Amino acid sequence: MDRIRNIFKIIFITAWSLIFLFFCWLFRSDGNPNWFFVSGAVVASSAIIFYSHFFILGRYLNRRKNTWYFLGLVLTIAVGPSLYMWLDKSDIVDWRSFREQYFTTLVSFVLFFVLLSWMAKATENWFVNTLKRETLENQALRSDLAYLKSQINPHFLYIT
Repeated sequence: MDRIRNIFKIIFITAWSLIFLFFCWLFRSDGNPNWFFVSGAVVASSAIIFYSHFFILGRYLNRRKNTWYFLGLVLTIAVGPSLYMWLDKSDIVDWRSFREQYFTTLVSFVLFFVLLSWMAKATENWFVNTLKRETLENQALRSDLAYLKSQINPHFLYIT
């Protein structure tokens, strides 16, 4: 199981690095003077959304604590865009522009990364459960083989 979790860590680090490079390229090609800073803000905000939902899924939904899960999900969705919006205040002039940018960020980043974290958690659970099932099947086969060997041994002792 630790091997699978280490593989997922490597996949996550690689994916976040690629996402950061993508946003660096995107904001630099748009001519944003703070392209590196804004890219970092987008990736940090997305990572917070992803991992908060990723850990909320594992902690509450798997233990059938649905109320806590939905409360954490609503909190993640509500607070998710705030880091990005706090760090990139360039387009916010009044309340209307704040609302427009908040809901644009909400739809484009938060919902995407909540869905992505759900898919990552489902994939991780599938791999872990497959590994556990294979381990249990191997143990069952070994115990059956040991049982059959124990039945054969007394017959050989009796014959000789």
